[in-house]
Amino acid sequence: MTINGAPATLNASTGNYEAGVAAGFGMVFANVVARDQFGHENSTTCTVLVAASFTGETATMAGAIGMRLDPSAIGDAQPTGLNSINDILHTILNSAQLRSLVDGGLIAANPINSGDCGIVACTPTVSYNRGTIGWDQPNSTLSLIPGGLQAQIHAAQCRAQGRRVQHDVLHRRLDDHRAVELDQRDRAVQPAAPGRGAARGAAGQPDHRGHHPPSSTARGFCGFLVDLLQGFFTGTVGDAVHDALVSFINTSVAPLLDQLVSSLDINTLGAAFSVPRLDGSGSIGLQFGLAFSSFEITTARALLGIGTRFTPASTAQNRPSLGVPRRTANALLDPPGTSTTRPVGLALYEGVLNQVLHGLWRGGLFQASLQLGAATATIDAQLPPVAVVSGSGAQLMLGGIQSTIRIPGFIDTPIPIVFGGLATASVTLSGDALRFGNLTLTQLFVSFQTSLTQVQRDAMAGLLTQILQTSLADAINAGLPAFPIPTFALPASAAAFGLPAGAQLGILSPQLSSSGQDFVLTGAFGVRN
Repeated sequence: MTINGAPATLNASTGNYEAGVAAGFGMVFANVVARDQFGHENSTTCTVLVAASFTGETATMAGAIGMRLDPSAIGDAQPTGLNSINDILHTILNSAQLRSLVDGGLIAANPINSGDCGIVACTPTVSYNRGTIGWDQPNSTLSLIPGGLQAQIHAAQCRAQGRRVQHDVLHRRLDDHRAVELDQRDRAVQPAAPGRGAARGAAGQPDHRGHHPPSSTARGFCGFLVDLLQGFFTGTVGDAVHDALVSFINTSVAPLLDQLVSSLDINTLGAAFSVPRLDGSGSIGLQFGLAFSSFEITTARALLGIGTRFTPASTAQNRPSLGVPRRTANALLDPPGTSTTRPVGLALYEGVLNQVLHGLWRGGLFQASLQLGAATATIDAQLPPVAVVSGSGAQLMLGGIQSTIRIPGFIDTPIPIVFGGLATASVTLSGDALRFGNLTLTQLFVSFQTSLTQVQRDAMAGLLTQILQTSLADAINAGLPAFPIPTFALPASAAAFGLPAGAQLGILSPQLSSSGQDFVLTGAFGVRN
């Protein structure tokens, strides 16, 4: 008795022959061979599915997709084009729509200051002139801080024009109060004639924006009036502009940014898609679901974890299952290799592939009647296939397949067998799709009870190799039609600010690599075509 070629030892207490078998992750095959004293053999292959942990087949696998945004994707120092979140804010702040909304807010607030009189002096009534608001190009920064984002906006040299009314009343009242003030302060001034415009004095005459030339320290009522107007234009009008800007940010900018962030989605996969059956007898519907599972922000990066779930639209078989196998308890990877020029990283855990394969297995993809040339075969997989990220490629495993085969000219009478195998595949990125190619069978395990010649064995091995290569390649390529790439969608309201409404912001020019148990994409950030 041998197990995987090693002599097995009889356990006297149980009556079983035993030998140790190395058990890694995935399919473990044990080829058991018994030979009698006449040299006749009987063999069978046992297949065991081994994993450190499992995710329930209807549960979400948290962190199966990781998205990393480095500081350059949040707020690049030189805003050119839409290649950071800050560029959106920068575009809004420099849009004609912003000036229009602030202009409308100031008009609605007219008069922005209502004249009144105090004990000492009166202030004029001032109204804003439509279309005169202006400011220098605003600057904005958006940076990562622990647990969130920090935005800073600086708009320098804000300008506006208005008009003052009630001059006659203003100066008559100034004259009325002047005697009281003079008596109290005992200062000599040159009074202005009533009704002849702004008062003049040692401080000079203010212009229409409230600016005035330097003056001596003894300015009297005229200096007081200049101070009053200067304070009015830098305070009251400034408050009005401030209120209009705050209103604009609260009613327009904040909702737009909220919509942008909440639009984060995986647009490359639909909610459901179909995978053709191996025998061409229709297709299997596969439902795709996602859930945000974590969000962590440091000064170095923002890391978003997304959970995935793949389930069949209908169940074809109810064999027991522990769920989707995983090599690690925590699936989320912080994608490595990002930089200033490639500040976005996406990680796809191999568990996503196993969710797809498990869903297709539950939906009956690996139960089929196949016609391969003149040969025929029925297959029924007792266990779900398993995929493993291996270097820059992948290893695919399929075992415990009950089958009946017939190969005219070699095996004319159908025979039952149980088989499985291991295969390797190269992985490339074509557009947004992961393509598994160059599938090569590395090991084939077969159990059968019929005595076969070597020619028959060779013909059977060729047929089973073809079945494994075809079924695994078709399942993995059709089951994951695209790399699930998260993107931000600009809402329709963005068009008012000169932004491309509906545009998808995400990774650009992605490069594929692998890291441990994940496929990784790194790239620039911007509008995806």
